[in-house]
This record gives sequence, C-alpha cells and structure tokens, in this order.
Amino acid sequence: MNEEIQISSVMLCFNRLSLSKKCLESYLKTISVSYELVIVDNASTDSTREWLEDVKKDARIREVIHMEKNDPASALNSGLAVCTGRYLHVMENDYIYRDGWAEYVLNCFNEIPDLGQLCVCPGSPRLIGTHHMNLVYLSLGNVVSSSVFRRDLFFIRRIRWQNIYKGSMPDDEGFSGAVKKAGLLVAWPDKQIAEAVGFSYEEFRRDPDYYIRNYKQKLQNSLSSLSIMKDIIRFRIDPTLKEALGRLLMLYWIKVKKHYLS
Repeated sequence: MNEEIQISSVMLCFNRLSLSKKCLESYLKTISVSYELVIVDNASTDSTREWLEDVKKDARIREVIHMEKNDPASALNSGLAVCTGRYLHVMENDYIYRDGWAEYVLNCFNEIPDLGQLCVCPGSPRLIGTHHMNLVYLSLGNVVSSSVFRRDLFFIRRIRWQNIYKGSMPDDEGFSGAVKKAGLLVAWPDKQIAEAVGFSYEEFRRDPDYYIRNYKQKLQNSLSSLSIMKDIIRFRIDPTLKEALGRLLMLYWIKVKKHYLS
C-alpha cells in the first residue's frame, strides 16, 4: 500500500452528466490531502462516456473504468479494488464538496480509533444519535453510500457493496450493517462538508423519470419484507417505506406538471 495516499476516492457515474461535471469540479477544487481518484461509469446512456474520454486525459485522474451493464455494486467494488489509499471514499455523482472536508474526515478517523465509516453529508433526524467526542454524530442505523471508510474493511474483512432488491441502487443499509458487525462505529459529520444536490426540486423536475425508477426500487425493497403486512395492520410503517411512497407521489406530480400543466 502506498502510505502517501490518504484518501482513495471512487466516483460513481450514471447519467446526469451535468451533475457529474459539478461533482468532479468541486472535488478537484477542494481535495487538499494526498489522494487518488478513480471514476467508474455505470453503463451510462447519455453523453457521460464521451465526456470521460476527455476527463481521463487529466493527470489528476488515476483511472476511468467503464462498466458494460448497470450494476452499481459491481461498479463500486471494481473501482475500490484498484485503490491504494489509507481510507476509501465512495462518491456518488450528485455531491458538491466544500473546502476542508478531507481534513475533517482524516481528523475524525485519527481521533476516533474505532470509527469505521463516516458519511460526507449530514444525516436525517431519525438516524442521528449521540454527539461523539464533539466530532461526529453516531448513526442509529445506516449512512448513505457517499462515505469514507477504513481500507481494512474492504481488503481484509472483505466487506463488499451489494445492490438493494433487484434494482440499480447500492445497499447502504447492508454495508453500514456489516461495518457495525465488525465492531466499528458508523457516523454522520457534525458539520456540512458536502451537499447532495441531486435531490433538489430543480433536479427532480429536470428528470423525474430517473428518480421515479430509483424510488420504485426502494419501495419494492421495503415491500419485500415478510413483516410488512403486520406493520401495516398495526399502523406502523417503516420510515424508508414512507419516504419512498412520499417521494414517488411528489415525483409523479412533478412529472404531470412538467408535461401537462406547464
């Protein structure tokens, strides 16, 4: 392992070219520790592949990998497998990074020896636990896939990313669960070090079908639980299911407004 590399980042791209460009620009502007960057195109169907042909000429990019089929787990695992850094970093293509994010992340891992995975964006209230060592908030469940985690989790403990249900989304809950089973902490930052811009109203309106597909997969994943009928009978619905239902209703309304009411 090259000890000079502190953070190895894997940027996962699937369509949404305009967001990919913003994400890459913000990363290269704000990364201030020794790093390497691998970009994996998850079989995009827009102009992402052509854009990456130019991007890979940039000396700051270590490698560009093109997947033959849409499979985010395999895409992430393929990118991570070539990383040499002390910490591994998954970055989805809809994040904007802020100055100082990398130093904050390294400081958290240095100060908290049993920290296993740290998200790069703040958590939702239902998943935020105690403020730990005045640096992070412990997660009551999982964090999202855009996160930094210890190298040994991937290369020694062999924890791999999986997909949820039969869809095209990484299983955030499964990965964080495996980190916790390894006896390590999973946490959210206690400050805004990056922002997920892919879930803004403007982005939903630009391409509602993209998000409808994703939230349908989340809904299918939640409905596949054997206990779902018991929960409905007891008027107790899983928060992930409620989120997927709410987002789908909103997205269908946005689609109707865009195509028929504008």
